[in-house]
Amino acid sequence: MLKAARHAWEASGYRVHGVTLSGKAAKELKRGSGIETDTLAMLNVRMQAGIGRQLKHHAKQILREAFGKPTFRWSPFTIDKKTVLVVDEAGMVGNEQLAKLVAATTKGGGILVLVGDKDQLQAIQAGGAFSGLLDRMAHSELADIVRQRDERDRRAVRDIQAGHSGNALDNYQDRSRIHIADDRRQAIESLVRSWSKREARTPDRSLIFCGTRKEAHDLNELCQEKRLQAGFVARDRHIAHGDINFHVGDRVLFTERSRTLRIENGDIGTIVSVSPHSRTMSVDLGDGELRIIRLEKYDAVRLGYAVTTHKGQGSTVERAYVLAGGSMQDRELSYVQFSRALDETYIFTDRRESDIALQSLTREMKRSRKKVLATDLRNAVPPPPPPPPLPPAPEIRR
Repeated sequence: MLKAARHAWEASGYRVHGVTLSGKAAKELKRGSGIETDTLAMLNVRMQAGIGRQLKHHAKQILREAFGKPTFRWSPFTIDKKTVLVVDEAGMVGNEQLAKLVAATTKGGGILVLVGDKDQLQAIQAGGAFSGLLDRMAHSELADIVRQRDERDRRAVRDIQAGHSGNALDNYQDRSRIHIADDRRQAIESLVRSWSKREARTPDRSLIFCGTRKEAHDLNELCQEKRLQAGFVARDRHIAHGDINFHVGDRVLFTERSRTLRIENGDIGTIVSVSPHSRTMSVDLGDGELRIIRLEKYDAVRLGYAVTTHKGQGSTVERAYVLAGGSMQDRELSYVQFSRALDETYIFTDRRESDIALQSLTREMKRSRKKVLATDLRNAVPPPPPPPPLPPAPEIRR
């Protein structure tokens, strides 16, 4: 859609630029639409084109050159009447950040286009601006789901979005997609066994989603062990880093951006070689070019078979495995988890409080934590009734 929109805007003489919260989302927006895209943080830097900012940039590049590192040109960014600024995943942008974009676009006379889903993951900061604007302004909406191939999966996603989590879970249960264990550890082990049967040979076609980093750590260790046992990763070719042994064939997740390595926070790739002597490993991100990672200089890497749902936002895979339930589970998180797969989604959870009929999970998936504007919250609360009139003062006779 945005690729077609870019062609139309450019044919009308506009310059189109994109902005996203994360570097991974910026890469995906550029790949899918051809729109040159910055992260929100980088765009803020580029719009501060004062002499002090330029001098700081040039001093930094001189130091980089002195240490033999790649240098980058200073490229300020200005908004004028022929600029279209496209904000992707706008529902995750905080109110203060969005207000700055509105102010900059208004000042320059440009056009601000917000694209997103108000029902998915919310802004970390004070949020609700995107949803509030939808209630106040005309907008276009894409209602047809095209990611899921099966109509039953599309119906389940719509039910979760609407808060009908019970219908969605019944849908999955009728197709044997839900697995209930007696406790959390058993649910994790059951998930990994199921994942291993289908995905151990080709793990790049699937992804495991969970609520916390601790759960992701436990899942990743078990997935790696399953692949070691099956011989899909090289047991004798590995490099130790902290408490993790990275083997040739492992899937790895990068958790920090590196302009030098052209790596974005959230990128996932496969290790193709390691050198314990030089503390390096080569990683294939699927774009036809290897990244050489020197762990002494870049150490923000961990196993990438399982991710938290926030880290996996925006991913599309053939099959998804969801460790559901717990304090993080809500409607917005569930909506993301259950809409990532083109084909099957499998749910694994534990039995809590003698819950046989998935009652706890149904309640958690129905619970919404959507953020709203303070003004909307104030207007939604009726004013208190006026106090009763005071009784008349008694007549005083002299």
